[in-house]
Amino acid sequence: MKGFLYFGRLEKEKWFDAILGMIRMFLYRWELPFSLFVFGAGSYEEELKELAGKSKNIHFFGWKTLPEIQRYVDNCEYCLMPSTFLETFWLTALTAISRWLPVVWYKKWWLVPFIENDLNLENYEWLCTDEKLFNCVTKLLEESTKKRKPIVDIKNYSKENRIIRFLPLIWKHKKILLASDFINKVWWIETYIHDVKDVLESHWYEVKIWWRRLPKWFFGKIKKIFGIWWGAFNFIDAFRLRIFCKKRKPDVIWYNSTLRRLWWMSIWVWKFCAKERWMMYHDLWYFFPFPKKLLYTKQIKKPLTLFSFLSMVNSIHPTVFFFVAGKYLSLSLLKRRLSKIDKHLVPSNFLINILHESHNISKKKIFCLEHFLQK
Repeated sequence: MKGFLYFGRLEKEKWFDAILGMIRMFLYRWELPFSLFVFGAGSYEEELKELAGKSKNIHFFGWKTLPEIQRYVDNCEYCLMPSTFLETFWLTALTAISRWLPVVWYKKWWLVPFIENDLNLENYEWLCTDEKLFNCVTKLLEESTKKRKPIVDIKNYSKENRIIRFLPLIWKHKKILLASDFINKVWWIETYIHDVKDVLESHWYEVKIWWRRLPKWFFGKIKKIFGIWWGAFNFIDAFRLRIFCKKRKPDVIWYNSTLRRLWWMSIWVWKFCAKERWMMYHDLWYFFPFPKKLLYTKQIKKPLTLFSFLSMVNSIHPTVFFFVAGKYLSLSLLKRRLSKIDKHLVPSNFLINILHESHNISKKKIFCLEHFLQK
């Protein structure tokens, strides 16, 4: 029996509901004709457990680390990733392919060289993703069981190979300060900067990470929500950063996230305390009011103005417009400071034009620095 793997958040923006719909289509006719191994957490957990009660071939493990997931890879032939949600970099897909699991997904954006044609959901009939997924999986079940080789050279995305591309940007600097909204590993952004720190320190760079810790559970959610509003005028932490930098005297301040707490005032302090300022654009919040609803790059209206930002809101609710207007105010203050940044780093090539046209950043200042595989 063939095995399929899914790991990630069990949420609509990841189109996990399409996987649930595909399962129901199979169960309506017969027992699930394949094994499904699901790792993750989210709002669809209860629905998944309900379906698991109807089929012995659904195995739900909750949220696990990559080494724990790795133990089940040998039981799988494919990885299901049916999301049409636009992301800055598809690290999950790259992680699956590195484990010799070809990915069933839409072949677009950064993923074009990574998805095989017979696994491209765009090639299957019907409009709904769950129906496309059903047709694709049905076809795969008819094939003889085989392990496919990765269609890209995964070695190019190792940490050591990433540092080779990174060194030309940083060769004349030795002291690096990584600034982020939060210091603990609450999202993959924070996990990424800790990995960057480890890699750079292994090459004799002096690296510090600066910011506060995000509390757990309820208090953490409150801090994230109100941090967006507080960040627009967060002069307290901006001066904390200035004091920290005057003491440490870094060569580079590398901002990896500014959207939940840091915002524009943290960038304003650069002129007092560092030789260069870098910005990494992990998040599409910089370009679109609701990234979880972003499916196509053409939805992003450029250049970024109040009119274009509000036109991207698919709602007439006054509260939504009030929130988006406040978000634009913060972004406009940030935009004024972005021209002072020395290097703008994006994790995928398709973001270069978006950044250039949205914020009027010279392409000479924009560098693509793709993420590396997490072990």
